[in-house]
Amino acid sequence: MTEINSTAIQYNLTLGWGISVKTLGAAIGLSILLFANVAVARSSPGTCWMSDNSGCRSFIGKRLWVSIPPGDPNVVEVTFLQHDWTTERTLKLKSGASFVVKDLTTASVGADDYYVMLNDGRRGWVGSATPFLIDDDAVAVRTHADEDCIGRGQPKIGMTAAELIASCWGKPHRIVRKTTTSGIEDNYSIGHIVKFSHGKVSEIIETR
Repeated sequence: MTEINSTAIQYNLTLGWGISVKTLGAAIGLSILLFANVAVARSSPGTCWMSDNSGCRSFIGKRLWVSIPPGDPNVVEVTFLQHDWTTERTLKLKSGASFVVKDLTTASVGADDYYVMLNDGRRGWVGSATPFLIDDDAVAVRTHADEDCIGRGQPKIGMTAAELIASCWGKPHRIVRKTTTSGIEDNYSIGHIVKFSHGKVSEIIETR
């Protein structure tokens, strides 16, 4: 698949009669690739405008992150004066930056703009057609998962099935029930094998 590079996400083209028009080179390139090669299964913060601008409203109240491929010179621009995308006046956000979407506002031309609040409290606008926005951050998600795991605790010998499921390991992928001379034995597969005897965890076997 041919990669389309744009030197800017948003820039201003001043026509002969002095009207400033916001153009979206990168977004146009992205839309061509998407419509030509894939069907978008789920609206993302940078593609929700393609079918219906109102679709971007689902991101109001959510935090969005800037995610730009390594080596790509583009940035995500924030304007603090609505409809003014003069390059010298915008804030340039790079990968890892984030903001909270407070509203969706009508742009002077093209797709609607996100009205956002930055981490320092400042508010401004970001074009919803910007292709470098995601609604989850892999590092943040992993950190939250690790913290949640610590809070729930690790499985221990003597736990009941309910206590095991409430632990960091969660629900089993598979349960194998065996009937032996000593009774019924349940084996839970949760990445590792957890054996139950008389309704409680009797053995934890780590698999590598």
